[in-house]
Amino acid sequence: MLRDLGNDSSDQHDPGSSGCFSLDKNGLILDVNLTGSVMLFTDKTRLVNMPFVLFVQDEDRPLFRRHVRKVFESQDRQTCILGLTSRDGEQFHAQLESGIVKGPDGVPDCCRTIVYDLSREKALEEKRLNETKQLLSITDRLPVGVASPDVEERVRAEAVLRLSENRFRQIYDDAPVMMHSINEKGVILNANRKWLESLGYRREEVIGHTLELIMTEESSRRAFHEVLPSYWQVGKVTDVPYQYLKKDGTVMDVLLDSTVMDDPLWGKISLSVVRDVTDANRAEKARRESEERFRALFEGARDCIYIKDRSLAYTHVNPAMGKLFGLDPSAIVGMRAEDLYGEAAGKRVREVDLRVLDGESIEEEHTRPVNGIEMTFHDIKVPLRNTAGEVVGSCGFSRNITERRKVVTPEAAITAEYPSEAMGNALGKARQAAAKDSIVLLQGESGSGKDFFARWIHNLSRRAKGPFFSINCAAVPHDLAESELFGHERGAFTGALGRKRGLLELAEGGTLLLNEIGELPLALQSKLLTFLDTRSFLRVGGEKNIHVNARLIAATHRDLKTEAARGRFLQALYYRLNVFAIEVPPLRERVNDIPLLVQEIMAQLAAEMQLIETPVPDRASMEALCRYHWPGNVRELRNVLERSVMLSEARRLKVFLPPSAPEKRDWCPRLEFPEEGTLHDVVDRVIGSLCVEALRRSAGNRKKAAKLLGISRDSLYRFLKRVEGVRDN
Repeated sequence: MLRDLGNDSSDQHDPGSSGCFSLDKNGLILDVNLTGSVMLFTDKTRLVNMPFVLFVQDEDRPLFRRHVRKVFESQDRQTCILGLTSRDGEQFHAQLESGIVKGPDGVPDCCRTIVYDLSREKALEEKRLNETKQLLSITDRLPVGVASPDVEERVRAEAVLRLSENRFRQIYDDAPVMMHSINEKGVILNANRKWLESLGYRREEVIGHTLELIMTEESSRRAFHEVLPSYWQVGKVTDVPYQYLKKDGTVMDVLLDSTVMDDPLWGKISLSVVRDVTDANRAEKARRESEERFRALFEGARDCIYIKDRSLAYTHVNPAMGKLFGLDPSAIVGMRAEDLYGEAAGKRVREVDLRVLDGESIEEEHTRPVNGIEMTFHDIKVPLRNTAGEVVGSCGFSRNITERRKVVTPEAAITAEYPSEAMGNALGKARQAAAKDSIVLLQGESGSGKDFFARWIHNLSRRAKGPFFSINCAAVPHDLAESELFGHERGAFTGALGRKRGLLELAEGGTLLLNEIGELPLALQSKLLTFLDTRSFLRVGGEKNIHVNARLIAATHRDLKTEAARGRFLQALYYRLNVFAIEVPPLRERVNDIPLLVQEIMAQLAAEMQLIETPVPDRASMEALCRYHWPGNVRELRNVLERSVMLSEARRLKVFLPPSAPEKRDWCPRLEFPEEGTLHDVVDRVIGSLCVEALRRSAGNRKKAAKLLGISRDSLYRFLKRVEGVRDN
């Protein structure tokens, strides 16, 4: 049945009946042979300098332009099939094969295009089909007895065979999949149009050649030495992988489904259906590489990485997490947070995980017990979604920052007692505040360390395992302050594209510092007062009350009592905040602390700036630091030391104080009208301020301070003790 497929002249293009055109890069006809002019029914002299696209059917004109452009860009042979219309209106399909013609200098001169009239092949095919049908019709009309039954049956069988063969030929050649047939020696007997177009070959270039022509060296070796010898005995194989070489040199990954058939002329032949799996293999390779990279990252990471399902059970755990708990990772799979951290800490983890399952991505610090030891982790948790966008679980990353937190927390920083009585009294009150859970009001000048006290109180309190957030009310625009504190719902205002949780919600179970609370607008002060009374609030644009268990610490450099009297601060809010007030002393009232502060700040700067050695200020520099009045307090001290480190070249630190530093004789005491005290109390404060200023000017040396004031050291001690007693009262 297949014996004529490879040799039938009707399947071959006849060069003598093909039009030959020379085209420039714009598709303009430069030259044409006689067959080409006859094909287009136009005189040869008129065709020259005419655009070839005029003869291309409208729907195929973009294809023709791409064909010409690709020929000049690739400088390689290209083929396409499109519809043409001759000048007399006859429409026909043609196959164009184009290649570059180069000039003597090697530069592309034009493109040579051969046009094959496919309608001729189709006409011959239809002619054979009609002859077969006519033959069948004749045998049907023959009178009985005119032809012998054997002759009649033989004629009918031949007609049916030819009709069946024609149908198979049409199905074979027009099939949307690649197909070819070979003999036992691997010689290609036939290939359909899809096969030729996919590999870029013409029929005469492959028919009669072995598969080695279109296979890579490795595939060819496997085919001829491993697969084909046993294949002819088995008779059928499926999904055999090979690599084909296209005519342009690129590699195509294919799978072959082949079946052995008997042919009366060729003997055994193999008919194969070829599937192009290049893109699928590349996608699979990329997926495997991605999976391997993820697995290497997952298993080699020093941080704990895990995945949970919607029931909050662990489904994947990396070795680092198993090592942390001293368990095999497979033993943790199926557990929940309560099983690993205990009921209390597990409940907190579960609350956060439920928010992640609602679509939130959360980053926080949390302290929880691991095998009985309290550890602090920096957690990042994100939702896992399927292809439909639905949340099917969560992925978490946990980094153990226990040691780092020990270094940077204020609790760890205060390893020695500050020598000044003012700082000692303030820290004593801070310890009392940390033991309770009430509101704390920190008052003091800007830069004196109010945020330092707030963090220290949090870390000493029972909320130390929870989050700590801080907001500078003076730095947030008034129209955004409510959203920052209380959050907003989607569509609450222009730009609110989604729900946002405010800082009060994020501080659940922890502490929120409202720094510079005196700068809050009055409307927001009223809403904050309502929250302090009810522990609940509404998001901006919300309809449901949200209950939060968070501790508030307020800080300000303003006198809130005076601000309330002048109508700039709600009086009710002032009384609600003034539950436990702590006065943070300015640096000029704690001159004795400067050497210790310098030591602590220099250690931090050395770590941040990656210095080999920690610079040490000389005695003259230390005395200069103690004489300066520090209007910017501890913040200014740090800035001065950082600038001095940058300007100093040796290990010895040379301090560069601001050029506007006042002389020794400059002194301006801070006094308050004695609304509650007496004139005697004011005098005691003035005397105490003189003693403190003398200590500052003498770098903390009490003997020198007494000499500056012209009094004895005992008198100096007495005056200092008296002024401390007045402050405490």
